[in-house]
Amino acid sequence: MKKQLTTLTSSVLGGRHVATTLAAAVSFAALSNQSDNAESPLGVAACTFSIDLEQPWQQILPGADFAAYDGRPTEVPGNKWRIDNAKGEALAAKLNARADAGEQLLVDYDHQTLLAKENGSKAPASAWGNKFEWREDKGLFAQLNFTPTARKHIKDGEYRYYSPVVIYNKQTGEVLDLHSAALTNDPAVKGMSQAAALHANVNNQPSEPTPMNEALALLFNLLGITTPETDIDAAALHAQLTKPGVKAKLDEIKSKLD
Repeated sequence: MKKQLTTLTSSVLGGRHVATTLAAAVSFAALSNQSDNAESPLGVAACTFSIDLEQPWQQILPGADFAAYDGRPTEVPGNKWRIDNAKGEALAAKLNARADAGEQLLVDYDHQTLLAKENGSKAPASAWGNKFEWREDKGLFAQLNFTPTARKHIKDGEYRYYSPVVIYNKQTGEVLDLHSAALTNDPAVKGMSQAAALHANVNNQPSEPTPMNEALALLFNLLGITTPETDIDAAALHAQLTKPGVKAKLDEIKSKLD
């Protein structure tokens, strides 16, 4: 199964601007994670807000349903991500319980936590979310404990925004959870859509086939195996390598190596 994702930007949340005390959101990115699971298809959205180090509480989500100018989320009836006071209070309670158990919300740089497996770079924290509060009709707010390095980056103007990654139900648009957040200057991070699909904590979805690397492709060529796919899963690989003719060639190669 393949996951298809889309990216968008916008400055207004479903006709409602974010609280002006936070300088409002300047852009909006959404990553729609297509799923074959009809019961609980999930998606990932990354919203971007201005940082204000002078404020003890930072706004994470708006206080009402929101959408983008281009009509997304188009896969959701009504084309809006859904959040209300009841859902927001439940989300805040979930995040607080998680933080109290020692699992604070990670804020990294440029969503590097999502990209680490793809580019091999480190993903240091820029802040940790340790307390959450839903304010009626205003939205989800969090106390973010920024690291000294992150504070310097922000004060020096090197980073201006933070971007929480939201998991939502693709059938209803209901916001379900926060995956992580990031300091960023570009919410539409190149490569983020693929990484978010792999790391968005959507545990009920089937695993993706692993891309076939060059060494495996060369081995297939030597063994006379032709496959039109660039991805191959373990079952398909086993089926190819256990064919009588292929197995004989493998045994021959192994004997020469021994």
